[in-house]
Amino acid sequence: MNVGLLHKALRESAFVVALFALGLFAFHALLTILLPTIFDDFAGQLLNSDFFRNIVRGLLGPMGDQMGPEVLVALPWVHPVILALIWGHEIAFCTRMPAAEVDRGTADLLFALPVSRWRILTTETAVWLGTGLLLVAAELIGHRLGQAIRPSQVAPSGERLAAVCANQLCLYLAVGGIAYLVSACSERRGRAVGVLFALVLVTFLWHMLGPFWPPAQDLRFLALLNYYRPHEILRSEGWPLGDMAALAGVGVVAWGLAGVVLARRDLRTV
Repeated sequence: MNVGLLHKALRESAFVVALFALGLFAFHALLTILLPTIFDDFAGQLLNSDFFRNIVRGLLGPMGDQMGPEVLVALPWVHPVILALIWGHEIAFCTRMPAAEVDRGTADLLFALPVSRWRILTTETAVWLGTGLLLVAAELIGHRLGQAIRPSQVAPSGERLAAVCANQLCLYLAVGGIAYLVSACSERRGRAVGVLFALVLVTFLWHMLGPFWPPAQDLRFLALLNYYRPHEILRSEGWPLGDMAALAGVGVVAWGLAGVVLARRDLRTV
């Protein structure tokens, strides 16, 4: 890790990360406060609607026929806006290097420094991982604030929330690893962002289509969200070690491939 590059990455990303963290904090707190009210007002109509039940299954994963207030605790952790904020941050951050450097014409200056490309990558990765911890912490604080303002009878324990956060960090690792790989293979940031946006959109839609379309259900194991199921974690007593290992494995392998590509490819700014 290089201190100068570390300061550069922190300086360039601090403001945007703060905005994403603030958005996650506010939106998660808002969902935690409002969802119980919506459930109290429309519980009968919603739970008797097959369409609504399938939407919930698409977000939270397979579950039995019994749906109760416990789904309200899990929904904020998989809400599309929450996922969009986290993935948006990852796509923006992980395409900074090398795609954005090549795009700006500054790659020659960066890679001319007496620092190996692997060290540049590991420095950027350290900041990316640190910001991931910050974003998940912002979500957790927002959740706790919402629970304090609008107490719930099914409030999860600290251990259950820790398991959800750990699983989400593994999902963060998987998406970020893929983002680094796409960035390492790209010469333009716009192209890398477009490819990554398409990938996360297909992953989300494929996961959501499971309850409605049998072929999507059969291949649901290919979607990253299939290994991130807060509802199952919150109502169980164990940790989703298998799901966490699968997500972390995808992230580590993709990140390693990104490092190999970055170290070997000929980067040109012209």
